[in-house]
Amino acid sequence: MQPVTYMPIGDSYTIGTGVTPEESWPVLLTKRLREEGIPIAMGFNPAVAGWTVGAAIEGELPHMELEHPTFSTLLIGANDIVRGIGPALFQSRLGKLMDEMLKTLPGPDRLLVITIPDFALAPSINRPETEAVIDRYNGIIREEARKRGLTIVDIFEPTRYFRPEDYTDDGLHFSPAGNRKIEEAVFPLAMKLLHE
Repeated sequence: MQPVTYMPIGDSYTIGTGVTPEESWPVLLTKRLREEGIPIAMGFNPAVAGWTVGAAIEGELPHMELEHPTFSTLLIGANDIVRGIGPALFQSRLGKLMDEMLKTLPGPDRLLVITIPDFALAPSINRPETEAVIDRYNGIIREEARKRGLTIVDIFEPTRYFRPEDYTDDGLHFSPAGNRKIEEAVFPLAMKLLHE
C-alpha cells in the first residue's frame, strides 16, 4: 500500500479549538488508522476557527495545492450559517471548494465529506430552532457530495446527543471526549476508503 498523506480542511471543529492538537479528531484519526495498518501521516492542519467556505477557498486550498495530500476530510459550514451566508452562495462556494480539492487528490474516493455538527444544542447556544437551518445546509452538503460521488459522514445526528462533558468550557467546541466521538464516527468510512 502506498503511503497516505492526510490534510484536513475545515474550521474550529477540525483544528480542535479548546483542545491540544493531539486531542483533535484528525490527529486521533491518523493515529488509529496507522494502528490499523494504514501507512498514513498528517502534516499541516490548515483549518482555522471561524472560517467560512469562502475563507477556506482563499486560505486553505493553497496549502493543498502546495503539498498535494492523497487523502482529505472536509468539515465546514457552521460559520456560514452563523455569518448569514445564504444557501445559494453557500452551495456555489462549497461546490467550488470540493472541485478544487478534488483537483489535488488522486480521486473522489480520497475525499471524505463530513456534515455540520448539531451546534444548535451546544450548551452555550441552546437554540433548538436552529436545527432546521443546520439540517438545510447539511442537505446542501450531501447534495454536492453526491454529485461528485463522495462519501459522507453524518455527525449531525450523533452530536444531537452530546453531553456537557463532550464540550469544552466555552460550551460550543468539542472536548477531548467529544473529539474522540467524532473520530469514532469518521474512522469506519475513512478505513473503508483507504483500504479500497
